[in-house]
Amino acid sequence: MNARQVRLAITIVTALLALVLAPTAVRAETIDFTLTQSSQTGSPGQTLMFEGALSNPNSSTVFLNNDSFTIQPSFLSLDDSPFFANTPLSLAPNGSAGSSVGPVDLFNVDIGASATPGTYTLNVFNVLGGADGSAQDVLATAQFTVIVQNAVAPAPEPGSLPLLGSGLGMLGVSLLRRRRKTV
Repeated sequence: MNARQVRLAITIVTALLALVLAPTAVRAETIDFTLTQSSQTGSPGQTLMFEGALSNPNSSTVFLNNDSFTIQPSFLSLDDSPFFANTPLSLAPNGSAGSSVGPVDLFNVDIGASATPGTYTLNVFNVLGGADGSAQDVLATAQFTVIVQNAVAPAPEPGSLPLLGSGLGMLGVSLLRRRRKTV
């Protein structure tokens, strides 16, 4: 064997060893994620509660470590604290107790007082996690829609004005009687 053939043999053996001994790439598991009502309607100043269910279709435990979201426009704000309060740290393998949770409150959307009426559809909520407690892979994604309506001023009930009028009338009659008794 000449030097060139030796180098080629060493390169091939090294490549084969790297393939055999290198750890296999960890594939991020996915979970099933469904929002109970993915489109909700509200007025400026209101808070909308989004509920959902999570389940693990995999044969291994999946850890739920975090979330991420995109919400627009700026007068909409998302509170994800219900996700951390209502979901377990992990979902057990499919078919086991604890392989699903929900429906539970996952996040709330506050509609700011300056909100412009319209339909806002480019909103995304992601569940992050994976095979261990530090994984931050995207396990599931759900899109949601917020429909902002005009704020409606409360209208007085039809019976409230006549009731006020009759109360004032009775007060006037009472004052007239009292005045006549003293004269």
